This record gives sequence, C-alpha cells and structure tokens, in this order.
Amino acid sequence: MRVIYLICTLILVSLTSLDAKDDKRWLIEEDFNNDGVVDRAISEKLENFGKSGGHFTIYLKLKGKFKKLGEMYLHPAAYCIEGRHEESRIWTYLRISAGTGLLRAYTIKKGKLNEAGSIEINPGDGGTELGRAIYKTIFRRKDHIKPKLVELEKLVDMGKK
Repeated sequence: MRVIYLICTLILVSLTSLDAKDDKRWLIEEDFNNDGVVDRAISEKLENFGKSGGHFTIYLKLKGKFKKLGEMYLHPAAYCIEGRHEESRIWTYLRISAGTGLLRAYTIKKGKLNEAGSIEINPGDGGTELGRAIYKTIFRRKDHIKPKLVELEKLVDMGKK
C-alpha cells in the first residue's frame, strides 16, 4: 500500500512541477499612469485566453515598489495608452465576432482604475470603413511596445509577486 502511495505522490509532484514550468503569462511594461515610470500588466494563464484576449492585472511602480491597481480585459496586440496630464486613458478592443468588437476606455486617475465606457465598432471582415479607420488609428501605432511571454517564476524573480 505504501508503494502505491509513494508512486502516486511522485506522479503528483512531477505533474505539479510541469504545470509550474509551463505557467506562461503576457507581460506588458509601459507607463500606465503617465508619471514617467515603467509599470507592468501581467496576464492570467495563457490557457485561459480566447481569441479576444484575457484578464490582466495592472501594477503601478510607486516609490520603487509595485502596487496592484486593478484588473482589465485586453488583448496584448490591441491596447493603447493615452497619457494625459494627471490622468491616463487605456484603450482596449474586445473582439465579439469576426467583424465586430467593443472599443473600451479605462482611465487611471488619482491611483484608481475605472472603466470609462465602450462603443461597438466594426473593423473586421464585413465591417465598415469607419470601424477599420478607428481601429487602425488607435491600435496600429509605430511606438507600440510589444508584450513579452514570460514564465510566472521569472516574474517572481523580478520582484513582481
């Protein structure tokens, strides 16, 4: 009986180790609150992502330490940060179907993350010229910082959690 217990324990430990090594996340490093300091957004596990993206937790770097600000749903290729004086706006696109999606705006003001609103646009297949122009203007900028795929344990090493 002890042999079976030992074998089951070893199998469970090895499977847990495999999961930990395979725990990849998207990491976005940008100045989310327009204070001149690079902040971070870290996604949920990639296995939870759909075609429209996934949940990200936003961390602001304040006084040398990261502070959790809140969560938002976004796709790593479809977000844009608009820095303004004491406020930032984060634009995201949530794909609903091949031709339709929601253009969402979040604001960061006085250390708080709020959803400012959303509007349906049609940039995809069978969409409209206006929908495609809006999407291209917001999300196809040349200064877009591409997110990186990183292992969760490397984020811990970077002092994230």
